[in-house]
Amino acid sequence: MVQWVLIAIGGVWPLIAFAGGEGYSPALLIAAILCLPAGAPKMRLRLYMFAILLVLEFVAASARWSPRPINLVDFNPKDMSIAVRFEVARVGGAFLWTAILIEAARTLSPKQARNVVRVATIAILIQLIVVALLAIFEKQTLSMIVDAGMEPDTGEGVQNISRNGIIMALAAPFLIVGAGRTLSFTRALFIEIAVFVVVIAVLATRGVNGGIVSTAAGLLSVAIVRLFPVNGFRILGGMIASIILSAPVVFGYLSRGADETLATDSNNWRLAIWRKVIDIIDKDPIFGQGLGVLRTMKDKIPSGEFKGILAIPNHAHNMVLQLWAEVGAIGASLVALAIVLAGFRMPEPRRLGVAGFLAAALAGGFIAIALVSFDLWNDWWWSTAGLLAVLIVVMMRAEAIDQPSRMLSASPAMAAAE
Repeated sequence: MVQWVLIAIGGVWPLIAFAGGEGYSPALLIAAILCLPAGAPKMRLRLYMFAILLVLEFVAASARWSPRPINLVDFNPKDMSIAVRFEVARVGGAFLWTAILIEAARTLSPKQARNVVRVATIAILIQLIVVALLAIFEKQTLSMIVDAGMEPDTGEGVQNISRNGIIMALAAPFLIVGAGRTLSFTRALFIEIAVFVVVIAVLATRGVNGGIVSTAAGLLSVAIVRLFPVNGFRILGGMIASIILSAPVVFGYLSRGADETLATDSNNWRLAIWRKVIDIIDKDPIFGQGLGVLRTMKDKIPSGEFKGILAIPNHAHNMVLQLWAEVGAIGASLVALAIVLAGFRMPEPRRLGVAGFLAAALAGGFIAIALVSFDLWNDWWWSTAGLLAVLIVVMMRAEAIDQPSRMLSASPAMAAAE
């Protein structure tokens, strides 16, 4: 059952991505439910999990002092639909479904895992090719979609292309390893370079600088666990925790003097958003202003290129600053603690083979994106990362039938010390 569920997830991966990405959350939920008999009995509470639970509990408690009214569920009697609006429940659920699916993936035989890797690699490759084509023929494609009545001319299509570029930046390491794992060093090197060139080209064309930074951060994280095969994950966890704890100071320095009325591009506008959010953090840096506080900010930019747009558009475009704004130093410290504990819980990188490199790339890439984009409570983004984490566990299971030396040579950049 687990094999076929994960193969199905791999098969629909591109369809979900080009539908806007929101399908990743229900896909993760459905997969976890189907794999519940295999995964749930093997789950064990770890220390870092308790820290995550403390984070979620504190965030939920912060709703009491937030200026935004609590909205748990929306019910539409016309079509009998129910939507969970409480952010803690949505993202907390994503964590739980990911944990169940990871434990279920550990039950795969090496042969089953290899089958899943094959399907997932093909699916992610298809996504990369389509994203590249869309970036090249963007105007023609969007015009055709609008003319056919498939989507109104709202700009969502443009945003979806960029969103898929970010997803590709996060999934690229898995694609590289999945495609090159059975090839010679030379051919694997060619695939690696080709994938990175295409991903970077798409991101640069779309102006998605966050994805480029994410790719660089992923490679840096891989280098850390490669250079420190015993304590690599502990070092990486400590670095990420330090970034979270120092975010208001660092981004306060980067955004000093930023003025939304003088912004001429998205980068300058983003700096202005960060400046505004840091002002909110300064009002209560210990407890924060409460869950959803940024969505209550309705001030609009009075003049300039971005006139009439919200000065803080619902979230900070920086997950870490949003965390500080909502739950202050207490919430940020609990998150940092959870990450450090997780880093110490991880096995030594040298024992994980290429799966360890993939885990490092995912962690580094995710924190880089978190610093420049997305709502902290964007459950589909957390679900995307969760599904990639599951695929990393699948890759670890698939390695059992390969020669270790060949696996390490499958990704030359990830084996930089070789």
